Amino acid sequence: MRSDRSGGGGTDGEPVQLASCYRRCLEIADTNRIATIAFPSISTGIYGYPIELAANVAIDSVHTTMANLSSVREVTVCCFSPNDLVVYHTVPLPVPLPGLTIYLSALHFRL
Repeated sequence: MRSDRSGGGGTDGEPVQLASCYRRCLEIADTNRIATIAFPSISTGIYGYPIELAANVAIDSVHTTMANLSSVREVTVCCFSPNDLVVYHTVPLPVPLPGLTIYLSALHFRL
């Protein structure tokens, strides 16, 4: 993603980079026989990547990658806010993969 924190809008190769983040993490987890993994909504915070684009890339890349893995069976995407969670719930889920569960959750922090 963009290191200048100016918030790429998806026109500078960000979707490919973001998909690669999810894919490589899942591949490494699978190599190490990890069954469950959790991701934040990558790049949607300080880097300002649009949540609508990020949610689609996340769900699609996780689903596509999982079709080729054997160990990872459960993926959780932790959203920063309830609004982000709503966006993730609007992403059409691809055809379910047997034995794969994708959880969506919103974290709530109290200071």
